[in-house]
Amino acid sequence: MSRFPNIEETVSPKPWNYNVGPGEDGVNGERIVVTDKHYNQVANVFPWAHHGEANARLIAAAPELLEALEELYAQAKDWPGFGPSYHLTKAFEAIAKAKGE
Repeated sequence: MSRFPNIEETVSPKPWNYNVGPGEDGVNGERIVVTDKHYNQVANVFPWAHHGEANARLIAAAPELLEALEELYAQAKDWPGFGPSYHLTKAFEAIAKAKGE
């Protein structure tokens, strides 16, 4: 059994997407909203400078990125001759951080 709980049980259902649209609480009347599979709001990202849309893309990709990293970690940690390494440790720490551990 994995040390990490199933992410599907703890976060909004994927895929997540983002949309740029009008919003009273946004910058210059605009805001970026990240939504889940059922169009429930996951996050508001304000479009300050040029970072807003890039941040929204990263947030929207988070569930798939985590899933891919978990699968890669699960495979790589058992490769013969591929013991503990800086990269596996970083992957493990990133997964734990995403899951609040």
